[in-house]
Amino acid sequence: MERILYHPAVSGLLSALMVTAITTGSHLAPLAIVLISLPLYMTGFRNGSRAALLALLVPVLALGFQAKDPLAALFLIGPYLVLPWLVVKMIRDMGYGIQQAMGMGFLFGCFAVVLATASAPSSDTDSLMNRYLETQKTAILKEAGKQQKGVQAFTAEQKVQLEETIDQIVLTVRYLFASLLALTWFLIQAINLHLSRVMLTAQGAWHGESEERLRSMRLPLRWVWAILLLVGVSYVGSGTVQQLAVNLLLFALIPYLFQGWAILDSWFRYKQIKRHIRLLFWAMVVVFWLQQFMLMLVLLGLFDTWFDFRKKMAGTQNREG
Repeated sequence: MERILYHPAVSGLLSALMVTAITTGSHLAPLAIVLISLPLYMTGFRNGSRAALLALLVPVLALGFQAKDPLAALFLIGPYLVLPWLVVKMIRDMGYGIQQAMGMGFLFGCFAVVLATASAPSSDTDSLMNRYLETQKTAILKEAGKQQKGVQAFTAEQKVQLEETIDQIVLTVRYLFASLLALTWFLIQAINLHLSRVMLTAQGAWHGESEERLRSMRLPLRWVWAILLLVGVSYVGSGTVQQLAVNLLLFALIPYLFQGWAILDSWFRYKQIKRHIRLLFWAMVVVFWLQQFMLMLVLLGLFDTWFDFRKKMAGTQNREG
């Protein structure tokens, strides 16, 4: 059964089904975009990077045939299909650790933020980004109009307020589009990489970096200076320079998110909290408090630069022992 499940053709078909859900606007599209890379990771780590390459051809072909705008679809969805193959090649075939692969992915994300901010200015109404955002704005207004049928209709003032609110949201997303795109891509890849590692470890088929190495992740002190520099440029800069600094700042905080996760996971183990309780806790976080909790983890990782919480846990454990 496992040989069939991890076969490149089966994994490719699973990803192609998720591509279909995304391109057709299905209500399952958000879940599909999160898990679209998982079958490619699983077959790649199980059978090698060549299997992942063969598997990704199926969803790429589905994307080309089904998408109304293949270029836009390839720009937005293509990285979710190609990057699993690259990550598998680095970790399984070339012997890189997960932290090294994520570090390279982070550098690639920084380059993508710079390139997207510099090459797609918010004033260019014909850019792919602005066309996508205008399409989404029109769809939201159309859907809001449909929902008002059979209910009390919008007054003229309410309609103007709705349009102004949506315009403000579009302006914000347009300004932060580069970092939001890179953040979404990076976090989804990290989630799928972690899920594939957990599932293959349970099957005894994972041969990469251990979880202990991931739990010991700690950024060097000098990284704080890069953050402070970006904060300063965000305040004193203007125009494209300021926009680039703000987008890079948001993306540059991502490593602290993972450092915060490593600290919290170490604390769970220090307190000997059972695995099923931890899983329940993370499920509740995802459902109810995801955004607030991500901010808390970033702050936890940032303050760990000075306080080294895991060292204090180890010291307390040694004294108690």
